[in-house]
Amino acid sequence: MAVSAMEHHFWFGQWVAEGELENKLNTLGDRLARTLTQAFPLEALLEAAQQVSDDLCSQGRLHQRLVAAQLAEAGQPARDDLLHTLGAAFQRDSLLKRMYAELGLARPGDIERRYPSRAYEGWLPQGCLVHVAQGSSALGAAFRLVEGLLTGNVNVMVHGAHDGAFARALAEALCEADSGGMLRDYIAVLSLSRDASPWLQKLVSHADVVSVGGGAEYIDTIRDMTPKGVPLIVREEKLLLGYVSADVLSDAAARLNAWRAFATDICRPSQPAGASPQILYLECEDAQLRGHTEELAAQLSQFSAIPSLSALGHGEIAVHVAGGCIRLKAIKREQLVQTLRPMRTRIQTCGLACGLASLAPLTYALFAAGVTRITRPGEMGQSYPGAPSDGMYPLQRLMRRVSLDAPESASGIGALSQLGRSPSSPPRNTGILDKFGFQARAANTPEVPDLVFRSGGSSGNTVFSTFSWHDYHAQMAAAAHGLLAAGMEPEKDRVMNLFFAGHIYGSFISFWTILEMMGAKMVPMGMIHDYQEVADAIVHLKVNTLVGSANYVMGLFEQEGHRIRGVVEKVFYGGETLTRARRERLEGHFGVRLVRSVAYGANDVGPIGYQCMHCKGGEHHLYETVQQMELVGLEDDQPVGPGETGRILLTTSPLLRAYPRVERYEIGDIGRWVDTPCPCGRKDRLFDLLGRTGDIFKAGGPFFNARRFVDILDSQLNYSGPTQVHLLEDGPAVVMQLWIGEGHGVTEAEAARAIRLNYPEIDHSSEMLGNGFRFEVRAVPDSDFVRIATSGKLKPVCDHRCS
Repeated sequence: MAVSAMEHHFWFGQWVAEGELENKLNTLGDRLARTLTQAFPLEALLEAAQQVSDDLCSQGRLHQRLVAAQLAEAGQPARDDLLHTLGAAFQRDSLLKRMYAELGLARPGDIERRYPSRAYEGWLPQGCLVHVAQGSSALGAAFRLVEGLLTGNVNVMVHGAHDGAFARALAEALCEADSGGMLRDYIAVLSLSRDASPWLQKLVSHADVVSVGGGAEYIDTIRDMTPKGVPLIVREEKLLLGYVSADVLSDAAARLNAWRAFATDICRPSQPAGASPQILYLECEDAQLRGHTEELAAQLSQFSAIPSLSALGHGEIAVHVAGGCIRLKAIKREQLVQTLRPMRTRIQTCGLACGLASLAPLTYALFAAGVTRITRPGEMGQSYPGAPSDGMYPLQRLMRRVSLDAPESASGIGALSQLGRSPSSPPRNTGILDKFGFQARAANTPEVPDLVFRSGGSSGNTVFSTFSWHDYHAQMAAAAHGLLAAGMEPEKDRVMNLFFAGHIYGSFISFWTILEMMGAKMVPMGMIHDYQEVADAIVHLKVNTLVGSANYVMGLFEQEGHRIRGVVEKVFYGGETLTRARRERLEGHFGVRLVRSVAYGANDVGPIGYQCMHCKGGEHHLYETVQQMELVGLEDDQPVGPGETGRILLTTSPLLRAYPRVERYEIGDIGRWVDTPCPCGRKDRLFDLLGRTGDIFKAGGPFFNARRFVDILDSQLNYSGPTQVHLLEDGPAVVMQLWIGEGHGVTEAEAARAIRLNYPEIDHSSEMLGNGFRFEVRAVPDSDFVRIATSGKLKPVCDHRCS
C-alpha cells in the first residue's frame, strides 16, 4: 500500500494523518473496552506470522518493503541476514515453541482447572501494552511487537518522529495476512515527536503495562508519566562478558578453541547489536595476560584489520578492533563475585570457557554475581525458543496469572472455554482428506515424530499415527476436561486403567497421561485375560472406577460381577458402543452408579467428543478447542441439513497438531448434529455419533445401517448380546444374514419379527427385488462372531459376496 508522507500513523488497520491522531486517541478507551472483552485470535496470528516469515525468507514483496523502510529510516538498507533472522523467528513452529516453553501447555486466554483441586488458573494479557521504542533497533521493535501479540495484548508502539517505518510496514503486513480481519484490533504504530508529550501522556494513561528503552533521562520521563501501579519494563543496554578458566588456559588446544570462539563473538558480521562481549576475564596471573591477549589478537585478525593493543594497568589490556574494543583482565576465581557484584544490574550474558570440573562452581559463582545467561563461547548472540531474557520469561512479564474459585455448580467444568469464548479460524477451503491421503501426509512430515501410535482397531489394517510431545500433552489436557464432564472426580476416585496395553496401546497410554494430569489415583492393569486377577486387584485396592473397552468391561462383570458388585461405582467405556440394555444391566444388576463414554476419539486425530451427565447413547459434546467438525452427505460432499446423517470431517487446531496437519479429514464415522441446547450449560456443540461409514452398506436395494439393527434389538427386546451382519450370495439373490448370540434370551424368530416391524426398508427390498433379496436371522455361539485380530472389536459388517 502506498502511504503519503502525511499519513505516518498506523492506527488499528488504518493509515491516519497527524491531524486525525488526537481524535483517535480520544476514542482509545472505548476501543480497548471492546477489544479486551473478546478472545484473542491466536490461530489467526500464527497463520499471518507464517505468511510474513515465508515472504521474508523468500525475499518477497514484504522483504523489499522492509529493506526500503530501513533505508528511509536509518540511511542504510536492512541487512538480508537480519531479515532472515526475523523470518525464522516469525515461523509458526518457533512462536509455538516459545509460547509453550514460557507459558506451559495452556493456551493464553484459557482459564482451566488446576487438577485435582477445584481452583482454576490461566494466563491472561495485561491489556494495553504501550511500547515506547524511540531509538530502538528495527529488529528489536519487531520482536517486541510479536511478543505483545503472542500474549494477546493490544499493542500501541510509539517511535520517534523520523523512526518506525520498519515497524509500521511489518504491522500492516501482519494485518493484511489475516483473512479474518481480527488482528488489526490489536496493533497500532505511531511516530511522535518529542514535543508531542501530551499525546504520549494520554496514551500512557491507558496502559496496563509500559515497555521503554533509551537513555536514562528519557526512561525517567516515561517513568514519571506511567500511572502508579502500572508495570514498567525497562530495556537497557546490558553488559556482556567472557570468562576463561585456568584449566582451559593451561591446555594449548582448548585455549586456541576459546580464542577462535570469542573472536567469532566479537567480530561476527551478522551479530545483532549489543551481542558482543565488552570484557573478557582470564583466570591467570597478571604476567600471563599479555601473551594470552596476543593469541586472541591473532584470531581477531582473521575477521578484521590487525588489532592494536594498549595496556590499561592493574592487570588489564584493551584490544582495539574495527567498530570498538574489548578489555581483557586477569582475575582470581575467588575474586569473581566481589568484582562483578557492583555491575549486577547491568550484567546479562557470560560466555564461559571452562573444563567440566570447573563448570558447576563457576556457574554458581557467575549467577551469584548477577549474570542471568551463560553460553558457550562463539554462541553469545544465539538463543533458543523460550529462553529467559534478563532473568525472566518475557512473555510472562506481559501477562497476568489469574485464578478463579468457582461455585459448586462448576464442579464438572474443566475449562471456562466449555461455557463459551472459544474462537477458531474456519477450516481452510481444501479438498476432503481421506485415510490414504492422511497417511501420505504423515509419511511426508518434515519432523521426526516424538510419539507414534499404532492403530487398526476398527479397520483391522495397521496404521501408524504420529504426534509431537507437545501436541500429545496438549490434547490429553483437553481430554481431561471431558472426563471430568463425564463424572470423574479426581480428588475422590480410584481408577483402574483396563485399556489394551499390547499392540493397540494408544488408549492405555493416553488415559495414563489423562489420569496423571488430573491427579487421580490410578491402577494401570491393562486388558489382561485373567478376570479373577483383575477382580482381586479391584477388591484389594478398593478401586471404585473403571476405564476400558466396553466389551472387556462387560466380560469382567459377567464373570466376576458377584465379587465387584458394590465396589465399582463408575464405568467409563470406550472402543465400542455400549447398548442401552448393557448399560441397564451394569446399573441395575451390578449396582454401577454411573456409566458414561470415556471419550470419543481416534488414534490419528486425538480427542473428538466428550459426554456430560445429560448425554445419552452416542451423544457427545465436541472438543471445540481441539477440533472443528463438518458433516457432509453420505453420497456427496455437501453439508447436511438439520437432523440429517452425514460423514464426519475433522480439522484439528494447528495449536494442537502441527504435523501432520489435520484438515477436513474424513475419519470414517457418521453422525448428526443435535441442535437443542444442552442442560449442562456447555456451549461446545452437541452431536450424535451414529457409527462408522463401514456400518453403512448396500444389499440390492437401499442403504442399510448395521447400527440400526443393534438399536432395534436393544430398545425392543432388551437384547445385550453381540450383533453382526453377513452379506452372502445365493445364486442371483443377495442374502442379508443378521447374526445374534445364543443364550442371550432372544430367539431368531423374535429378532426377525422386531427387525421387520421397525426397519420397513427390509420388507420394501423384499417386495421390490422379489427373489433377488432375502433377510434371515441366525443365532450362533459368541465365539463364532468375526472379530478384528488386533483389537478384539466386533466387525459390524462382513461382506462375503464375490463382487
